[in-house]
Amino acid sequence: MYDAIIVKIMIRLSGPPDARNDLPAPPAFTLWDTLIAVSLTALSAILYVRTCAPSLLFGDSGEFQFVPYILGIAHPTGYPLYVMLGWLWSHLLPLGNVAYRMNLFSSFWAALTVGVSYLLARNFIARAAGRYEPVATRAAAGVVAATFAVTQTFWSQAVIAEVYTLNALFVALVLLLFLLWAQTPLRRAHLVALALTFGLALTHHRTILALVPGMLVCFLLLKREPTGGQGIAVAPSHVRVLWRDGIVVAAGVLAPLLLYLYLPLRAPYVPYTTLPLSQEQQLVLYENTGRGLLDHITAAVFAENLRLATGREDAAAEWTTRLARAAAALYRQVGAAGICLALIGLACMAWKRRWSWLSLSILSYAVGVIFNLLYAIGDVEVLYIPSYLLVTLWIGVGLITLSEMVARASTTRVGYGVLLLGAALPVWLLVQNFPLVDRSSDVAAEAMWRPILERPIPSGAVLVTNDRDEMMPLWYYQYVENQRRDLLGLFPGIVSDPAYKDIGGVLEQTVASGRPLFLIKPMPGLEVKVQLESTEELPPLVRVVGPAAINPPTHLVNAPLDGRVRLIGYNISPAVVRAGNTLALQLYWTPLQPLPYDYTTYIHVVDDEGNLIAQSDHRPGGVYYPTSLWKQGEQLLDVHIIELPPSARPGTYHLRAGMYLYPSMQSLGAAIQIGSVTIEG
Repeated sequence: MYDAIIVKIMIRLSGPPDARNDLPAPPAFTLWDTLIAVSLTALSAILYVRTCAPSLLFGDSGEFQFVPYILGIAHPTGYPLYVMLGWLWSHLLPLGNVAYRMNLFSSFWAALTVGVSYLLARNFIARAAGRYEPVATRAAAGVVAATFAVTQTFWSQAVIAEVYTLNALFVALVLLLFLLWAQTPLRRAHLVALALTFGLALTHHRTILALVPGMLVCFLLLKREPTGGQGIAVAPSHVRVLWRDGIVVAAGVLAPLLLYLYLPLRAPYVPYTTLPLSQEQQLVLYENTGRGLLDHITAAVFAENLRLATGREDAAAEWTTRLARAAAALYRQVGAAGICLALIGLACMAWKRRWSWLSLSILSYAVGVIFNLLYAIGDVEVLYIPSYLLVTLWIGVGLITLSEMVARASTTRVGYGVLLLGAALPVWLLVQNFPLVDRSSDVAAEAMWRPILERPIPSGAVLVTNDRDEMMPLWYYQYVENQRRDLLGLFPGIVSDPAYKDIGGVLEQTVASGRPLFLIKPMPGLEVKVQLESTEELPPLVRVVGPAAINPPTHLVNAPLDGRVRLIGYNISPAVVRAGNTLALQLYWTPLQPLPYDYTTYIHVVDDEGNLIAQSDHRPGGVYYPTSLWKQGEQLLDVHIIELPPSARPGTYHLRAGMYLYPSMQSLGAAIQIGSVTIEG
C-alpha cells in the first residue's frame, strides 16, 4: 500500500511529459568531441598563461598565494579542497616562485572549465534546441565555450590566485553530470559521479547550492519511458531502487564534507591562527573549537553582509542600483549581441516547450543572481560567474536556432554560415577584454613591499594599514620566503573583536602593547588619533609615537554639541598674533555617543559685531578616521591652521567652534564660543 502511495505522489509531482520528449537522445560524446574539448582547453590555457600575473598580488589573491603552500587556513569558509590541491600544485610545479605557481593554478582550472563547458554545451544545446545534427551542435558548443572563456570576469579570475575558476569547473561538471544522468539509462554511474562532484563542490564554494532548485524541478518535469532512455519510469517495483539511489546521493554528497576536518586537525600547526601582540593581547584568528569550526565553515563573520534592502527610505533606490550594476556587469560579459542571442535561446526553449531544460537553466540562473543581489560585499561580481556560464548556454541555443531558421529560409550551407558568424562574438570579446584583464606586468605588490622589508625596521615592530588587502604580501614574504618573521602586520577586522573593527581601534590596541609601531603608508587625518612622525631612514613608513591627546588642553570649555559630542577644551598658539600671520588651534573632542555621519569641524574668527574675518573648515580624521568611526569616551585632537587676513584691524576677536554636515551645511547644534585671540597691527 505504501509503495503505491509513493508511486502516485512521484507520478503527480513529475507532471506532464516534456513536449517532444520522443526525440532521440543526444549521441554519446565521440572522438571529435574529445578533440574539440582538448583543443579549446589548450588554447585557453595558452591565453591565460600569457595574461597571468607574474608574481605577488594584493588581497585574497595574496592570501591564496601563501596559504596552500604552508597548508594554512584560509579565510572563511576555509576552502580545504583548494588548499590541499594548491599544496600539491605549488610543491610539484617547478616553475617561477610560489606566487606565480598559484596564479597558474587558477589558469589550470579555468582552462579545464572551458573544455568541460564545451561538453556541457554540446549536450545542453541538443536537448534544449531539439537539434541533434552533430556539426551544428559542435559549432554552437564551440562558440559557447570560447565565449565563456573570454568573458571579462571569468578571464580576470583565471590570471590570479583565486577560488572562482575551480568553482566554475564544479558548476560545469555538476550540470554536465546531471544532464548525463537525466538523459541516459546508465543512471547509477552518473548518479554516483554527480553526488561526489556536488559534495566536493560544497567543500569549495557553497554557491553551488544555487543549482539545486533547477535540477530538482528539471528532474520532476522529466517523465520518461523505461526504454529508449527517454524517461524515469516509476513503478512499485522501483521504489526500493529509488530509496537506494537516495542513500547513494546522500552518501556521495556528505562524504566529501569530511574534508572540513582539515581545519581543526591542521590548526595547531598554522603559525597565524593566534598572533601575540603582547603577553596580555593574543589575537585569535581561528578558534580551534567546535564553535569556531562551525563559524568558520558557515562564514558567520559575513552573515551581516547578507541582508534585504527593505524597511528603509532608500530601499527602492538601493535595489535599483543593485539591479543596474548586475545588468551592466552582464553587458560587459557578452555585449548586446550576446544578450540578444541569449533571449532568442530562451524564447526557443519556451516555443518548443522544452520546459525541463528551461527550468534547469533559468532557475539556476535566477537563484544565483538573487543571492548575489542580497549579498552586499565589494567583490560580489565574481559570484556571478556561474550565471554567465548559463547565459552562454542560452547563447548557444539562440545561435543554433537562428542557424535553423536561416537554413529553412535558404539553404543548409547558409545556415552553417550563421554558426561561423557566431564565432565573431568570442573574437570581439577577446580583443575588447585583453587589455582589461592582462596582468602579465602587474608587479605592484612587490614594488610596494620589497623596499619596506629592506628598511632597518626595529625588531618586533608592528606594521599597520587600513586595508587588509595591502597586508597579505607581507604574510607571503614571512611564511613562504621566511623574511622578517619578527614583524607583525595588522589591519582592521583582523579578528572579530570590536576593538579591532577600524584603524583607530587597531592603533589604540597596538600603542597599548608598547611595541614599535609604524604605518606602512602615509594616512593623512590619523593625527586626530595618534602622534605621527615621518622618518628619513624608513620611508614610506610613518612612525606612530603615541596617542595624540596626551596632555590636557590649556583652555577648558566642556561644552556639548547637540548632546552628541563634547568640546573639552583647546590650545591656541600664539594668543597674540599679527595680521597676515597664521593661528594654530587644537580642539579636544570626545564623543558622548556614536556619531552617525562624517562631520566637518570649523573655527570662525569674528569681530564684536559677529562679522567673519577668518575661518578654517575640514573633516577631522580624513578618510581614515572620520567622526563616524569615533568611539564614545575617547579623546581626539583636531588641529586647525587659520590664515589671518593682512587687512585685519588690531583688536580682540572671538573664536567659535562647531560641526556641520557637508554639503547640506546642517549644523550639529549651535556654535560654541570658546575664547578669543588678539591681533596686533
